[in-house]
Amino acid sequence: GGACKMAGLVQVVQEPISTADPSERDRQLNDTLMQLMTEENLLPTEEEEKLRMRALGKLNEIVRDFIRRTLDKKGFTDLPADDTAYRLRTFGSYRLDVHLPGADMDTVVIVIKHIDRKDMFEDLYPHFESRSDVKDLIKVEEARVPVIKFTMDDFEFDLAMARLPIVSIPEDFDITDDRHLRGVDTQSVTSLNGVRVTDTIMTLVPTMATLKFAIRCLKLWAKRRGVYKNVLGFLGGISIEIMAARIGQMYPKALPCKLLSAFFMVYSSWQWPMPVGLVDIKPNSCDLNLMVWMSCPQFEMSDKRHEMPIITPVYPSQNATANVSRSTLKIMTEEFVRGKELCKKIEMGQAEWSELFEPLDVLNKYVHYLQVSIKAPDKAQYSMWKGFTEANIRNVVTCLEREREAYLDRAHPCQRNFARPKESDDAEYEHYWYLGLKFDMERIKRDKRKGPNITAPILDFKRRLMDWKRREEGMKILVTSVKHKDLPSFVTNPEAEEETMDPAMHELIQGQ
Repeated sequence: GGACKMAGLVQVVQEPISTADPSERDRQLNDTLMQLMTEENLLPTEEEEKLRMRALGKLNEIVRDFIRRTLDKKGFTDLPADDTAYRLRTFGSYRLDVHLPGADMDTVVIVIKHIDRKDMFEDLYPHFESRSDVKDLIKVEEARVPVIKFTMDDFEFDLAMARLPIVSIPEDFDITDDRHLRGVDTQSVTSLNGVRVTDTIMTLVPTMATLKFAIRCLKLWAKRRGVYKNVLGFLGGISIEIMAARIGQMYPKALPCKLLSAFFMVYSSWQWPMPVGLVDIKPNSCDLNLMVWMSCPQFEMSDKRHEMPIITPVYPSQNATANVSRSTLKIMTEEFVRGKELCKKIEMGQAEWSELFEPLDVLNKYVHYLQVSIKAPDKAQYSMWKGFTEANIRNVVTCLEREREAYLDRAHPCQRNFARPKESDDAEYEHYWYLGLKFDMERIKRDKRKGPNITAPILDFKRRLMDWKRREEGMKILVTSVKHKDLPSFVTNPEAEEETMDPAMHELIQGQ
């Protein structure tokens, strides 16, 4: 009965809350929002979209040639290298048409059983290496989703592969049909689900045409307010899309400005950990018995601990925000409340849209910070050590939250991280991350303590990292608490070297 009870967990929108047409005031507010979107460069130009289409067309030809070579090499010369042998599909923000200018493109090549992932790395990857129009080429073979990453014609691509156990892809192939997951390996299921989630969202929301403007605004808002980055325990693209899609279901006729204010209104008072979802969770489908959120006894305990579940709308349902901690939920909730109050003021003509997107500088918000710094002797070790550390930064937060003596109100991971400029060529590579710390002074007073003690959780976190089986001699880590006034100048200086870590790199490293 457990699974059935769980299936009713998601409160599905049965019918819209309002189907009212937009008012004159809504139209005015929407015009000013659209103006801001243009000023903030949130809408890709027609020119960029044409170039994207052209780059995708080129990738499709490259993939078709690879399929042809592979089939020939394996003796299937009679099989055509057409859409019966493969399909190149996009998913994620580009497919939903909610991408920001310059965003990368998530693609997956769906192939028949005669082609496998090894072929992709042994034939397609060397082909990319030989091309002058392909740059920044990286292969990530060991990840949860193996990918080839590259830049072509100034667009960044992630290319994954999903292999179906069939000899020919039917013309009316519907990827959202669960039967197509039969006999498919785990990595392919994950890749296919990228496409299945995106396609399903498009069918579940009647008003994608208006919602996509609201989603673009929400992405900008989350980035500016420091609540965007799944790996740090905040929102990712897919979680924003699912949360927004639910608002789209509630207000099918609303303009983007209304959807935006409804988003903040609904989520500022949401009763977490009640999950957000678009459809009921299926505990099982086609007897596939895959891992479904809150439906597998062996994971039920850890699933129950999730602070802010946002559930993907396809089988097997997963929580897109499993990394959220008590601290990051508190920070996001405060931002939802701020958004709701600002939207009210904007509606009353007492504030501007630009205030909603005012950047928040985490490095100026707190008195106390935790500084995590790593060192490595060479570039390759540095790159690995940095990736592994960033993938684990959110674990500092959970270590601190678990320790009673830490008296933590919150730990706020800063989205930006910093490479320390090298003093000389033979100096070690160094990298820095920061978390703002706020303590529960009331409880400290009540318990008659001098102050918080964070030694144990920090040692625990350091030990986890030092025990990594791929760590080499010379890869060092230091975790210290610093006051705002003592932050190093290369961090507080606005020209500071900021580096972003690629999600696939985390995947690669966490898979180890």
